[in-house]
Amino acid sequence: MIFLVPNQAALERVGGYAAPEFDFLGVGVGETFWMLPAIQESELLYLGIGSEEMDGTTFDSYLETDPRVNLTGRWIKLQLVDVRGPGHFSAWTDGPTPTVWWSSFDALDATDAVWNLEGGHDHYSFAFSLPGLYEVDFVASAYIDGDLVASEPTTYTFAVVPEPASGAVLALGGLLLGRRRRN
Repeated sequence: MIFLVPNQAALERVGGYAAPEFDFLGVGVGETFWMLPAIQESELLYLGIGSEEMDGTTFDSYLETDPRVNLTGRWIKLQLVDVRGPGHFSAWTDGPTPTVWWSSFDALDATDAVWNLEGGHDHYSFAFSLPGLYEVDFVASAYIDGDLVASEPTTYTFAVVPEPASGAVLALGGLLLGRRRRN
């Protein structure tokens, strides 16, 4: 499956986005980036991270000391481990200043993670710095009976389409992706 980020997601880095707190986007002030917002907008994907189907007793409860979290709960950690694409990928939540959860603009490390409470659901703003195909890899982890368990990396593919006429680019990207997976 390829998640489509259409031309309607294109924004210029001006206004509030021009603040230095948004340098993590990987584009300069006045340049274009593509954003899927944390609030629902017509014609754009409304992505969330959730585990509502879980009953809330599968994972151990612990104090997550990351300063962006600093709470006790039955946490599922989703770590960004790789981004392959023409530009940068990032996710954040809004506040007086953005809370950056993932950003490939700087080197990926242990801070490129979000924590979701078991049985919870959260929304983030997602951004891409250039048009093209992005393959984004995540590892999920949690504690069970005192042991940290982790998934294998899972890849999500996004196609950032710079203009409506770029359907051919999207189709070509799908063909190339299918070819890569067969090899």
